[in-house]
Amino acid sequence: MSFAFAAAASAHEYFELLRALMAPEERRLYLVARGLLSGLCDLIGAEARRVRTQEECTDQMIDMSQGFVLKTLVELLAWLLELPTVAEKLK
Repeated sequence: MSFAFAAAASAHEYFELLRALMAPEERRLYLVARGLLSGLCDLIGAEARRVRTQEECTDQMIDMSQGFVLKTLVELLAWLLELPTVAEKLK
C-alpha cells in the first residue's frame, strides 16, 4: 500500500513540475506546434483503457487515486486548448 502512495505522490510532483515548465504561453504554443496535442490524446486514451481494465478486474484493489493521472492529462489538454491560437485552428 505504501508503494501506491509513493507512486501517487511522485505523479503529483511530476505533473506540478510539468505545469510549471509549461506555464509560459510561448512554451505551450511551441509544444503544440511540435505535436503535443496528438501525443497527449494518445496518452489519455491509453490511460482511460488502463483505468477501465483495472475497474473490470475483480481481483485488483481499486482506490480513489486511480484516475488521478487521467484527470490530470485531461486538464493539461484543456489548458492547451484554451490558447487562442490553438482554439482558432481547431474550429
